[in-house]
Amino acid sequence: MMEKEIASFSKNRTELVKVRLLDFKEKSYVDIRVFLKPGEGDRGAEEEGTRKGITIHADHPPELRKALDLAEAAIDENTWAKATEVLGR
Repeated sequence: MMEKEIASFSKNRTELVKVRLLDFKEKSYVDIRVFLKPGEGDRGAEEEGTRKGITIHADHPPELRKALDLAEAAIDENTWAKATEVLGR
């Protein structure tokens, strides 16, 4: 199995989210997974992958992107609605 890390970002103090491309049995996948950061004093230790995450076929990122865009729009809309409630508009 071949894998390539595309991006990563810190989820919190102890966890990291990684986006990776995977090739398995001649098929390509996108894997978005939570990894545990090495503890303090764990020199040379690597991040440890968890079961928290998803793996989708390489054909599906446009659908995932659309879903995330809709979620972001809903968050923005909800934030705006809350702000106007607070301001009494």
